[in-house]
Amino acid sequence: MTGVVIFFLLLIGLVLWVSFLSTPPKLETVSTSSTTFTSTTSSSLPSFEGTSSTLRKEGKEVVVEKIIIASALDKNNLPIDQLASISLEKIQTVYCYTRVGSSSLPQVIKHVWIDPEGKTFAEISLNLLRSPQDTWSYVSLLGTKKGRWEVQVRTEAGKELAKASFYVD
Repeated sequence: MTGVVIFFLLLIGLVLWVSFLSTPPKLETVSTSSTTFTSTTSSSLPSFEGTSSTLRKEGKEVVVEKIIIASALDKNNLPIDQLASISLEKIQTVYCYTRVGSSSLPQVIKHVWIDPEGKTFAEISLNLLRSPQDTWSYVSLLGTKKGRWEVQVRTEAGKELAKASFYVD
């Protein structure tokens, strides 16, 4: 009898898990292919401006909801600040935080760090396993070039979804 009860409990758990995975996420979609936005959320994240776009391909949709350049992340992996300019004397490691939604999972996005000469400094692949998902990458800028840096959020195929820039002086 106990074995039957355990079997049914496992079966119910499996059904709930499958229904959770197949439920489409509730995303706030962007109606144009490229738009400028400002976040005014009531969370602990700072407000920001950036560009975002939606990729629609083969029923897959990826939306970058937030992109923030920060000096560090807190214990919950959220940015502690938002940087537009960085002094290498004070900050050597820089983070790019993104909140990304997708109607089709799993997905892979990339953070592509571009130096002031327009060359790729780092390309970091990030797996999306839920939606929305907070993701981040970081680079060390110690001994690098001064000037305007950019982080592009791209699909695995290379389509740009969003970008943020900052200055290193």
